[in-house]
Amino acid sequence: FLALVLAYRNARARRAAELYSEATSRFVPREFLSALGAHDVTEAHLGQAVSREVTVLFADIRSFTAISEALTPEATFRLLNDCFACVGPPIREYGGFIDKYIGDAIMALFQGPPADAVRAAVAMQEALREANGNGAFHPPLEMGVGVHRGRVMMGTLGETERFEATVISDTVNTTARIEGLTKMLGCLLVVSGEVAAQLVAEDRTYSRSLGSFALKGKSRSIELVEVFTADHVDLRAAKLRHRDRFAEGVRAMLNGETDHAATIFDELAMRCPDDGPLQWWRVQAATELNDPASTIRAGAVLLKAKA
Repeated sequence: FLALVLAYRNARARRAAELYSEATSRFVPREFLSALGAHDVTEAHLGQAVSREVTVLFADIRSFTAISEALTPEATFRLLNDCFACVGPPIREYGGFIDKYIGDAIMALFQGPPADAVRAAVAMQEALREANGNGAFHPPLEMGVGVHRGRVMMGTLGETERFEATVISDTVNTTARIEGLTKMLGCLLVVSGEVAAQLVAEDRTYSRSLGSFALKGKSRSIELVEVFTADHVDLRAAKLRHRDRFAEGVRAMLNGETDHAATIFDELAMRCPDDGPLQWWRVQAATELNDPASTIRAGAVLLKAKA
């Protein structure tokens, strides 16, 4: 009888430990703890840090401030949770994990090849479009996604009585800035040139360079590449059809051949008026013609404000 009681108690203790581990992993991802060499949160301590090469994904709900103004706080919480429930699974499906939610934004990390993050981003866009089509969100939601790769420090930050697992690096800041540029450029998914260079042919099918950009406060410019796989089928086909001509226009702009670039962008705008990056470049060409050297320096677009 005593043996049975002890076995029962041990089984309950093991189950309680499993439930505790499952619960804490919802707050601190197992992948993060594993990177720190910890099995669970009880083994984590302030100041632990490790350097890793990862791909960072930032996703942000478009116009969320305006949407939330019309909602109660309770409705805003429900909307965010419904949206995250929609776009979270693709991140895990492609080997990533969500590091944190920042208001209406998601930051996720991928320790595998960069293609995993890009495929997850495309799947997130497709899942959100399907949910919108099924009437899940009113008004329909749209997310901008930025992807970049580099070395980060993963560790615990704070003070003795309150600390959290987080990621610190210029890579994280750059990814957030790239995501912010998706709104300015009028597109859904932008990745850095470093990420695009490591994609296989299949993942580059629906992609195009948007040019080099000098982010505010950065000493080096960065190439931005649009991945338009998740665009509406008609827009995707148009972007693919005009990709070479678009690239010619961007090169002309960056080389100072503004007249030639303006002619190309005007021509393409009539054929594809819904192409966001095309319309953005068209405006830049017109601006440059009226105020030479106002935007382009040393073959890159100078961004004078943070996205």
